[in-house]
Amino acid sequence: METIILFAPLLGALLAGLTWRVITDAGAQWAATGLMIFAALLSWVLWANFDGDMRQVYLLDWVRSGTLDAALAVRLDAVSAQMMVIVTSISALAHLYAIGFMERDKAFDEGLSFRPRFFAYLSLFTFAMLLLVSADNMLQLVLGLNVSAAMVYLLIAFRHHYKSANAAAIKSVVVMGLGNVGLFLGAAGLFVLTDSLAFDDIFETVSDGTSVPLFAGLSLIEVSATLLLVSAMAASAQIVLHSWLPDAMETPTPASALIAGIFVMSGAFVIWRLSPLFAIAPGASGLTVGVGAATALLAALFACTQTDVKRAMAYFASAQMGFVFVSLGLGLGQDTGDIVGMQLPLFAVVQVMLALCLGAVMRAMDDNRDLRTLGGLRQKLPAVALMMVLVALVATGFGVSQAALGVIAPATGQRLYALAFASQPVLFWILCLAAGFGVFAIWRIVFLSVFGASRARQDVFDAVGKTPLIMVVAVTVMGVMLLSFVVWKVNAFAALPGSSTPGWMSVAPLIATGLSFLVAVWFYLLQPGLPNTLKASLSGLHLALQNGFYFDALCNRVLTAPLRTLGEAFSETGDGRVFSAPFSALSTRLVVTYSDIIDRRFGGVLLSAGALVFFGLLAVISWTVISWDPA
Repeated sequence: METIILFAPLLGALLAGLTWRVITDAGAQWAATGLMIFAALLSWVLWANFDGDMRQVYLLDWVRSGTLDAALAVRLDAVSAQMMVIVTSISALAHLYAIGFMERDKAFDEGLSFRPRFFAYLSLFTFAMLLLVSADNMLQLVLGLNVSAAMVYLLIAFRHHYKSANAAAIKSVVVMGLGNVGLFLGAAGLFVLTDSLAFDDIFETVSDGTSVPLFAGLSLIEVSATLLLVSAMAASAQIVLHSWLPDAMETPTPASALIAGIFVMSGAFVIWRLSPLFAIAPGASGLTVGVGAATALLAALFACTQTDVKRAMAYFASAQMGFVFVSLGLGLGQDTGDIVGMQLPLFAVVQVMLALCLGAVMRAMDDNRDLRTLGGLRQKLPAVALMMVLVALVATGFGVSQAALGVIAPATGQRLYALAFASQPVLFWILCLAAGFGVFAIWRIVFLSVFGASRARQDVFDAVGKTPLIMVVAVTVMGVMLLSFVVWKVNAFAALPGSSTPGWMSVAPLIATGLSFLVAVWFYLLQPGLPNTLKASLSGLHLALQNGFYFDALCNRVLTAPLRTLGEAFSETGDGRVFSAPFSALSTRLVVTYSDIIDRRFGGVLLSAGALVFFGLLAVISWTVISWDPA
């Protein structure tokens, strides 16, 4: 069953990408979608029947060199079984949604068969993510993460007619390349330490306290964990390595949903899978907390000022993932409750459902992404509006008991905040602020997208029609899944031992999120002109936040521009004048000189000899054919 779940998306990709001319465009879409739904159903059966004992399903030998022995295998435990359900279920619904969403695309001419390629990319991405979450060794984890990143590149560049899509795809490759440096070096460090890349060997070695001192009091375990954190930061769009994700929203909405909801989760999964390593690397764990807290606060602030709805959604995803990083750094992925295992499903479903709802809004409004010209769609798109309110309520934590306060979907309420306060009181207050701004950001998206008066042109608003039924079905099923996860989360938290925390510590996050919700209602429903007044009075700060504190501009000036100048100088001076020009001139002169000598001395002889050989071979072949006797 595990093998079928893993390879069904790959089969769907091959059918959609290679046989669409035979099975037709629609057949390719339904073949990929049907196989994804089949894999999702099997993953639910597998998870329901999982007995809790880890087992390995061998697939094939992969690398054998010296002491390195790595096989492709499925590692089935509580972590991978749950992640298979998340990945396959969400991807299946994204495939189903894409059938309706991709009926038309302005980037391609009518009659052009672009859909099979898109569905092939979606299925290949899912296969790569399954390869990652089911990895049994570091080498397979590296393979899964890199193939996933490659498919993200192809999905972002799907609308290759647009320069912005190509630029965003290249940026994702550069950022993932930086992350890969950390990933490869971290994996190499673990191999030096354990003489193996298998997770069981790594966990056994680090649990024994085995380490290798390096320099400045740092151990090989600490350095390897820090390098792996860099890789996780790149994949999960954490601060410093975050700017690729907003640009990645150039891709069609079904792909945007999978990138923001599933791929962004991959970095956190790497840390979660290697949690025994981070448990004995306090420096790397502390850095994980710091990165997560900074991202949760800054990305939420950036999301509050974006006018492009998909960029706002992307920053919100980074902010959510920041809470997961804080939980991982504080050890909440290692205890018996495994709170991170409750965070990730909610993160994925909330983010993907939000993206699919926004995709329906944009499609209805002629692909408009500007929040300033949306709104007023509550009556025309009632099902989408209801699902958006549901996802915002769950993200905020309304309707969930105080002990299991959701805050932002991945936050873990009382337990997370208690550990944060015990670690550093300032961390507690940063998380409260981040939660408040995050709640404001998601309600701002909801209110500006579907509520209030319409700010679109009248002809565009009048042309809004019904959302394709298949898209509504996909979003509705996603909503049912979201509610199921909420019920599971509440019950799971109720089963955990409570933490003795002061009452004010439990109330502070609730006050922050409640006030943020009320401010959002005031700004965008009761006094819709107030945000523009505030923006005018704080124009400098607003512009800085809208541009992400000019992080991209700073990188261009400090890194990109000098490196481009240096590269051009080397290309023109070093390669052109030092290497290419002299060697090209020398080789040209030698060829001309010796060809003249050969032509003058042997030209006629060589020509005669060549003619003699040619006609001689022709005569031999002719004689052989004529004299050949079949008997």
